[in-house]
Amino acid sequence: MDYFKKIIATFVALLLVASIVMPSVLKLTHALHEHAVSKCVDIDKLHIHESELDCDFQKFKLTTQFYFAFKSYDTFVAIVSTKINSTHYDFLSDNQKLHFALRAPPTLA
Repeated sequence: MDYFKKIIATFVALLLVASIVMPSVLKLTHALHEHAVSKCVDIDKLHIHESELDCDFQKFKLTTQFYFAFKSYDTFVAIVSTKINSTHYDFLSDNQKLHFALRAPPTLA
C-alpha cells in the first residue's frame, strides 16, 4: 500500500513540474525552431528587412500583468543642525592635565 502511495505521489509531483515548465519549453522551442532566419544577400543596396511582428504564439502570455503600487512613507525626519563647530578637537574637560607631555621636544636623559 505504501509503495503505491509513493508511486502516485511521484507521478503527481512530476505532472505538476511538467505543467509548470511546459509553457516555457514550448515558447522557447517555437522561438528557436519555427521562426525562419534569412541571411541578407543584398549588401550593395540600401534596404530595410521585413520583420515578423504578427506571431500568434508570441501574443500568448505566460504570466498575468499584475502591478502592486507601494505606498511611500517617510521613515525619518531630517534634523538640521545650526551649531558651528569651530574646533576640531573634543576633550573630556577644558583643561585636561596628563602625567606626560604630548608635544615636547626630545630630552636627553
